[in-house]
Amino acid sequence: FTVSADGRRVLFLRTGGGADPVSRLWLREDGAERVLVDPLVPGDDLPAAERTRRERTRESSVGVVAYATDAAARTVAYALGGALWVVRTDGGGPFPVATAGPVVDPRPSPDGTLVAYVTGGALHVVTLDGVDRRLAAPEGSDVTYGLSDHASAESMGRQRGHWWAPDGGALLAARVDTARVQRWYLADPADPAAPPRAVRYPAAGTANADVSLHILTLDGDRTEVRWDRAAFEYVPVAGWDRHGPLIAVQSRDQRTLLTLAVDPVSG
Repeated sequence: FTVSADGRRVLFLRTGGGADPVSRLWLREDGAERVLVDPLVPGDDLPAAERTRRERTRESSVGVVAYATDAAARTVAYALGGALWVVRTDGGGPFPVATAGPVVDPRPSPDGTLVAYVTGGALHVVTLDGVDRRLAAPEGSDVTYGLSDHASAESMGRQRGHWWAPDGGALLAARVDTARVQRWYLADPADPAAPPRAVRYPAAGTANADVSLHILTLDGDRTEVRWDRAAFEYVPVAGWDRHGPLIAVQSRDQRTLLTLAVDPVSG
């Protein structure tokens, strides 16, 4: 759920009941609650990265299962069946926004004029009228920008992989390279004719994904965040407030954690 900064609005998700798996977006304001988004189609046709995200969060409902808002909680973005949708809390119905591909983890800028999202492992921003721009593209098939890695999402609770600057001029984004992570092959016992699905899985004691953080400005500049990644390979926490980017990095044995402020200019 989300409470607006002025305390006047609460956004939350709720299904129709124990026998209804469709999740809807609700708004409580001025002592009353109403449905903001009631999807007529659950949107089961999901990008692979979104299916992975739902597996990690144990999400079993359909419909609107995740959303993000601008700083005032007036503009809300969500993905439905890989399409980007936006709705305003001060009136009007949901409307689609054209994007470069199937959408994962859309997040409005603080002023609500842009939405950042991931498609095909690349991080994009798009205006509400569909003017799209790519900020970072993967250098290979094992690389993604703007998504969490397995260890952070599954074991540390960090589901996000990109964070807006408060002024909306840049994003802090995770780059994840899984090339050194071992492959596992998962077969579907309900469909023995289907070939096994290959996944990168960092089993205990084996190589983890190579995770780095980058500051990407809307002007096209890029700065890598620097810390001792050999000694602190986990990134369980990241964010950005009015003081600048803030990250926490952790050693492989998970006994030492550093909380670091990041200079957004020098990295």
